[in-house]
Amino acid sequence: MAIYDSIVAGAREYPERTALLYEGETWSYGELNTATDTIAKRLIALGLQAGDRVALLFVNRPEIVCGYFACFKAGLIVVPLNTRMKGHELAYVLNHSGAKVLLAQPDLFQEIQAIRETLETVETCFLTDGGEAQTGDRAYAELLAEAGDIALPPVCDEDPALIMYTSGTTARPKGVVHAHCTIQPLVIATTADLRADRLELGAAIPPLSHIGSLCGMLLPTLYAGGSLLLIPKFDPAAIVRTIELRKVTFFWLVPAMYAALLHVPGATAQSFASVKICLSAGDAMPNAMRTQLRERLGLVPIDPCGMTEMVYTMNPSDGRARPGSIGLPLAGVEMKLLDDAGEEVAQGETGEIVARSPMLMLGYWNDPEATANAVRDGWLYTGDLARQDADGYYWFVGRKKDVIVRGGSNIAPAEVEDALLTHPDVASVSVVGVSDPILGQRVWAFIALKPDAAANEDALKAHAQARIAAYKVPETIRIVLSLPIGLTGKVHRQTLREWAEESRS
Repeated sequence: MAIYDSIVAGAREYPERTALLYEGETWSYGELNTATDTIAKRLIALGLQAGDRVALLFVNRPEIVCGYFACFKAGLIVVPLNTRMKGHELAYVLNHSGAKVLLAQPDLFQEIQAIRETLETVETCFLTDGGEAQTGDRAYAELLAEAGDIALPPVCDEDPALIMYTSGTTARPKGVVHAHCTIQPLVIATTADLRADRLELGAAIPPLSHIGSLCGMLLPTLYAGGSLLLIPKFDPAAIVRTIELRKVTFFWLVPAMYAALLHVPGATAQSFASVKICLSAGDAMPNAMRTQLRERLGLVPIDPCGMTEMVYTMNPSDGRARPGSIGLPLAGVEMKLLDDAGEEVAQGETGEIVARSPMLMLGYWNDPEATANAVRDGWLYTGDLARQDADGYYWFVGRKKDVIVRGGSNIAPAEVEDALLTHPDVASVSVVGVSDPILGQRVWAFIALKPDAAANEDALKAHAQARIAAYKVPETIRIVLSLPIGLTGKVHRQTLREWAEESRS
């Protein structure tokens, strides 16, 4: 089943129904299907052939949606570019993927223009909003002109359709390759778990260049026959107003975004009365934040868990959810928890999640070594640590690389963060391990306080000491204006480790 079948079916069965909404304009299923057919044919007319790569550089706006579906229809491989990347990062992705064509908006394209001479494979750039007049490139509008008698090629479900680059916090980004046959089962399983009747009006808030927004928002919403509201910028106050005014029924956010909603003046449960289901993904949500969301905003986020490479669990949305857990394996997913020796751990003990399913990526683009390291005998070694309870639910413990080993004792950063977040002055916190010649690692906490808060390091340590074992209490607490956020919206722990090392030197 091809990824684009949802809009083809929608154009046939309910052509006038709204598919997309963006800044006061709407696109029906019929209009979206026609536009993507035209763009697909125009790309073929350029001489692109099945398997060629087309890069997209847009915030959440109709052009990125059209770009995805047009490439899927033309048998091309989409390379969505992270909008937070800077010029040299973008150049690496474009060169590594071998992208031949780039579709972009002018303000984001400025980063590429500055390093354009380093691009090795990009032959043609199409810019929106008149950007071509300043750069000498071609107008995106050309892709919407009548394409003539060009046939769309047959698309093989097993062929690569998407290369999505990971955030690359520890090394160069890796290009995760997915096919129609690995994405569509995820869309079907996600829609079944969330229930199509709840996806009437979704709000795409995190960038559609993220796997969560593509496979957790855009594709399930259209597969369910719903409408998708495209929000180009994360403005917490504006988003609260939009959700209430538009009566949004479905959205997802990373925990840092939920934290921002909690600080919007005047936001109440009434603001989110229309919301039937919301998701939290991309990072672990502290229990204290979960409590605040429920009590103040009436939101009970459902937690899926996975990676760009594969999503493996989802909390049931039928009343069986275990708040704070990452739920049960998605349909078709097999999972096990392994210790460092590769043996399955006992129930209740912590081990690395190892999973396999038809939703598993094809591999990493042009990186057989990394693929072989991540996927062994068909099993994805995720690096995520979890435990399983007696009822089969999985509970996320942390990333394997993030676990702090202090004097031979393992410490999960999330447990320390949960304790500190219960202090009324704390807005956000991240805990990391910093190397130590005696203990191996020491616990450091970086904390951003709420406006006008006055808590100091001693008060915060005392608060933690009353809630967690002494060996888990941070030896050092640094109060900062804000925590560093990486390309995917998560706190960038490596930056915090660097800050800690710099402060000790």
